[in-house]
Amino acid sequence: MKALNDSGIVLVDVKRVRVNNDKEIWHMEISGPPSNPSTCHIVNDTKKTLQLDILNLIEILRNHLDLDVNIAKKIKVFSMQVIAYRLTLYALNMLKDGQFIAYELASAELPFDFDSRAKYLAVMRMFAIFHDEVVQQKAIMDKIDRILIPCKDTSVYSILRIPENLRDI
Repeated sequence: MKALNDSGIVLVDVKRVRVNNDKEIWHMEISGPPSNPSTCHIVNDTKKTLQLDILNLIEILRNHLDLDVNIAKKIKVFSMQVIAYRLTLYALNMLKDGQFIAYELASAELPFDFDSRAKYLAVMRMFAIFHDEVVQQKAIMDKIDRILIPCKDTSVYSILRIPENLRDI
């Protein structure tokens, strides 16, 4: 059960952690019930999702501060958010100037009855996109972790911008 006050402890509804380095690469936030979700709850969950995505990506990038920015900007973290009947998959990565960008990869309406069974195709398509993205990320991270790639241009260390106060997002 979530507390009504801000305890400083941020819990997500579901998360996925990479086994080899214990870094969170995906999480899901469910914003209220399927009908009439509270606008305040949706806004707060969206802010929490963005904050956690940025923190998770920063945590990964901190282990690769000497990495070339052109390679580092390919590293992504993922999140899903459920608002009413809609499930949306987001990716977040760092831009070449050290700022962060979140964008929607796919979205689908959740089916709740047999007559809505065609909506399962959109959900399966979204999870296929998610699967492909995670496979790409695994390949990128394996390459980064296995091979020492010399920095030819600008390093992550020189451009990474850590927001002073994530609560202002």
